[in-house]
Amino acid sequence: MRHLIATLALLFLSPLAFAAPPNAKHLPADAKWYLHLDVEAAKQTALFDNVLTAVKTQFPIDDVLAQLKAGIGVNPLTDITAITVYNNSFEKDVAAVVIYAKIDVGPLNNALAQNPDYKETVYGKHLLLGWTDNNDGKPKTGCFYGDGIILMADKVDTLKLAVDTLDGTKPAGSALVKEPAKGVFLSAAADLAHANDPNVAQLLSSSQAATASIGETADGKLQVSVNLTAKSPEQAAQIKKMLDGVAAFGQLATRDVPTAAALLNQVTVTADGAKVIATFQHDSKTLLQTLQKIDQENKARMAAPKPAQPNGL
Repeated sequence: MRHLIATLALLFLSPLAFAAPPNAKHLPADAKWYLHLDVEAAKQTALFDNVLTAVKTQFPIDDVLAQLKAGIGVNPLTDITAITVYNNSFEKDVAAVVIYAKIDVGPLNNALAQNPDYKETVYGKHLLLGWTDNNDGKPKTGCFYGDGIILMADKVDTLKLAVDTLDGTKPAGSALVKEPAKGVFLSAAADLAHANDPNVAQLLSSSQAATASIGETADGKLQVSVNLTAKSPEQAAQIKKMLDGVAAFGQLATRDVPTAAALLNQVTVTADGAKVIATFQHDSKTLLQTLQKIDQENKARMAAPKPAQPNGL
């Protein structure tokens, strides 16, 4: 549970000074998917307050952040303002990352230069950085673009796409980006009709992207919503049936973890014409306690003695 809370802290609790909804002009026109974190909206939720309190009581986050600031000049809780991740393909483990931040790039650049295979490449008016990550041993590439924007990518071509999009030398303005609803702090969309999986592509509309969002309602409920549009009402019914089957399997798998089973019961899937909508709601103030209870029940299940097997089995 401590690791879960720490992850939530780094990915969700970065208090953004001027975060905003996703900017369509910062994505290429042919983007196939994107995910955007707007933590300014997240800071206004009860979930934010609860997670931050839990982090401070169970994880030495202040010490870790102080070490990061001293080492690379970045404090994720004060310096990073927003993050958008996207690509114009569904290539596995490849994406461009747009980080909106107010930082002194000098210490961070110096820290990157200590990595193996560090190099600098001039690309137009920009300097592209390349290095091998000490943690996973994989090549990385990035660019201090300017105007409070840092770009990163897994491949040089993907980084160049991000640079060209912001420069305006490649068409920008992704149609995937829509204005999120009030209270939404995490939004995403994907053109799954052109996904690499033909079984997925043949079911979904080629004119409407799949969307997902996480936010908090006015009455303090965390709400997760996923929207799909099928090619026909018949295929929408087929998708709903598949999702109902997944839910049933989940109920079976969590029969010895009653709190998890109860959580799954809060997922609803509906079909309206060609549209399929899956939603989940939970009181924000008690979500962490619910997750902790699931963790406890799962540990108890794993520690329970296994039933004796009949002879010969």
